Amino acid sequence: GSLREGGSGLFALDVTQPDRLDNNNVPQPSGAFLPSCAGSPIDIGPTVAANDCGPLPFPSALWEFDDSVLDTTPVPAVYSRLDEDQNGTPDLGDTWSTVNIGKIRLCEGAECDPNADPNDVVDKYVAVFGGGMDPANKSFDHRDPTQLAANNVRGNWLYMLDIETGQVIYKRPLLGSVAADVAAVDTDQDGYLDRIYAATITGLLYRADLHRLGNGDVPSLADAQVTDVDGVAHTVPRVPRTETGGALIWEPRVIFDANFDGTTATARPRPIYHQPSVLFVGKLGQYALAFGSGDREDLWSKTSQEGRFYVFVDDTDGLAPADLPLTEQDLARIEVTDGEVGDDFLLSRPSGQKGWFLVLSSNERVITEAFALSGVTFFSTFVPDVQVQVVNKNPECSKTGDSNIFVVNTTNANGFLRDSSGNRARALEVGTFVTEPYSEPGLNKNVGGGGGSGGGGSTADDMTDALKAVMDELKKLFPRECKFGNYRIDIKTVAADTGLVFIAPVPVCLIENNWKEF
Repeated sequence: GSLREGGSGLFALDVTQPDRLDNNNVPQPSGAFLPSCAGSPIDIGPTVAANDCGPLPFPSALWEFDDSVLDTTPVPAVYSRLDEDQNGTPDLGDTWSTVNIGKIRLCEGAECDPNADPNDVVDKYVAVFGGGMDPANKSFDHRDPTQLAANNVRGNWLYMLDIETGQVIYKRPLLGSVAADVAAVDTDQDGYLDRIYAATITGLLYRADLHRLGNGDVPSLADAQVTDVDGVAHTVPRVPRTETGGALIWEPRVIFDANFDGTTATARPRPIYHQPSVLFVGKLGQYALAFGSGDREDLWSKTSQEGRFYVFVDDTDGLAPADLPLTEQDLARIEVTDGEVGDDFLLSRPSGQKGWFLVLSSNERVITEAFALSGVTFFSTFVPDVQVQVVNKNPECSKTGDSNIFVVNTTNANGFLRDSSGNRARALEVGTFVTEPYSEPGLNKNVGGGGGSGGGGSTADDMTDALKAVMDELKKLFPRECKFGNYRIDIKTVAADTGLVFIAPVPVCLIENNWKEF
């Protein structure tokens, strides 16, 4: 768990039941059985003796993390927060960035040699996250070395820690605080993380490849020298920055810069506050990224900056360093009010240009992660309204605004919605703030059973003509062999007034095969 604006730290709880099963299971009223301890029902609190019911109480705190080390210089010893860039402030900011869990391979041991002793190679479950938010230093341009040197920035780090111990084993500096969740992806489906994407409030998108070393070995943990806020040096185990020959190990590189309008840098950074969604493009065998920009820390900020939403294929492996980072001038530009386009921008454009971006209105900011399903992408934006005229009420609690819920084709941003005149539209306006889109199985028209005064009514959501039209449009994305029954997946969101907004029903494709096929 993380603390968001509540502080700079993470915590882990061990909720694995440690009690040993035996033959004295005690039946419960529900008909289920729970293991017993010394012949009596389990007390799952911390009062259970370790020698009675296993080695640990249940549940228990596994660790707390605030990026500090034990400084033994003073007496008694104290924990001191790390300041590895020596800018006068702790490295870890307010922990907006929640963790992404995955597994990696490392070499451990006093004399780690994966060739001589394969047992030195171990699997580690790790938590990957960004350094968090630094609200005191978010408005200046972190791309400017002079401004960067004049400000004590926090949160401008990419972290990876060992879940078992809570110790950081990988840490790399970035330009700008990382408030967004980090995307950690297993690209070859072998169960191990291969790629990390991290976005900053300076509008930069980083990618780190968790590749093997040049000789084919996995990286080894090695002693590294780090400094705390008092300038005291400490030795900690880390994945080193370079190999013996000087090649960089798992080094983040900027693959996209959101701060260019045409050929000119924006006056202020275009911040990214939400995790980039990673989408698989089956026809290319590659991954695409979908994410948006805008100030999420202050929803009512008025900078007149136009928001953006980007979708592009990450084919940066084949690009020369001089061609990176990509910018919006490499992508197809689409205005929200533009008509329908016929191109597939993910397939038809050359390498380094496979994608598109939507130009949002002034002060409009993306407030959710992108959600993609069956070729459809959903995301929401917010346009603040700070013209509050309220008598005898707290004006801060009376600020409001409008949300736009976008439902667009992933390949070209064509809209699937219809406006009041029946014309195709990319977005639905809701007069309040909305949450992340979510999906649930669509219910059919079966009548529920059971007695009582409630009876059994239809459990299905009402399908308006507009929603039926959306589903008909989505069916055109599927193969011709598809047959559609009563199965669907409903995409919904919750508004600030707790009202439920039914965004779109996504049909489920059924393809008949010979009964002998599996």
